[in-house]
Amino acid sequence: MTMYYAVIYCKDNTIHLWQSETKEACETKLFNLMKDKRVYDRVERTTIIKRELKDDNKFIFGSPASLDIKTKFDKALKKHKVEFEIESD
Repeated sequence: MTMYYAVIYCKDNTIHLWQSETKEACETKLFNLMKDKRVYDRVERTTIIKRELKDDNKFIFGSPASLDIKTKFDKALKKHKVEFEIESD
């Protein structure tokens, strides 16, 4: 399945993505966001990326098992090597 992503690179080094099924929908989304002066002032650059996604690999930037920290964390959690931090008020 082909998916498109509207990408905003912000001046504060954050990146924001919106998924769509068409390039035109991404262009419209970005254009409409730019109408908000607060958003416009935060944006350094925009782009649209196209990705071919498959059922077994739906991650747009890839997801090799060797870099999947969540899975490693889950294993450590099961072995009681780590625990969740609970914030108190």
